[in-house]
Amino acid sequence: MSEPFRASADPVLAGLSIDDRDPAAAPVLESDELCKQLDSLWLAEQCSTARQIEVQILRWHKSKRCTFEISLRRDLIGKVYATGKVYATDREDVYQVMERLARAGFGPDAEFSIPQPIAYLPSLRLLLQEKVEGLEAKGVFRFGDERQRAAAAERCARWLARFHALAPPSGQVSDVEKILRRSKDRQELLSKEGGPLADKSEW
Repeated sequence: MSEPFRASADPVLAGLSIDDRDPAAAPVLESDELCKQLDSLWLAEQCSTARQIEVQILRWHKSKRCTFEISLRRDLIGKVYATGKVYATDREDVYQVMERLARAGFGPDAEFSIPQPIAYLPSLRLLLQEKVEGLEAKGVFRFGDERQRAAAAERCARWLARFHALAPPSGQVSDVEKILRRSKDRQELLSKEGGPLADKSEW
C-alpha cells in the first residue's frame, strides 16, 4: 500500500489568506485536496511512493486563472515538476485543444512544440501540464541584444507558421471575405480623413 502525500509548509502560501488570492484557486492551494487529487494520477504513472508536494504561485490573473508550479518529491527519482493552472470556470476545452495540438505535430519530440498536457481535474478546474525550462521569448525581446532578438523573432515566426499549417481548426471560423471588406472600408476612411496615415494607407 502506498504512503500518502505529506504536504510541506510553503512560504509563498503561508503569507496569503483566502481573501488575498483567487477564490477559484483556494481549493487547489489547500495541500490536502491537491494531494488527494494527484495521488492516483502520479502514483500510477510514476510507479513510486510520493513523499512531499510543494506549490509556488507564478501568476495570478484576477477572476480568471491562477498559475503555479508544483514540485513533487518522490522516492528513487527525486523531484518531479509540473505547471498547474486553475480556472475560475470549467476549461476542459483548453486541455482538449492541447491534446489535439500534440497529436497534430506539436508533441514532445517535435522541433516546434507546446507544453505537453498531463491531465485535467474537473473537480478542481485544474489543468496540469509539463513544466518547460528556459527563457521566455518576451524576456529575450526585453533584455536580449539585437542578434538574440532577431533569432527569437525568427523562431517565433517559424513556430507560428507551423501552427497555422498543422493545428486542427478550433472555435469560430472567420470569414476571410468579410475581414477583407472591413479592412478596405477602414483604408478608405483613413484616406479620406487625411492626416499622417493617409499616405501610408494603401490597398
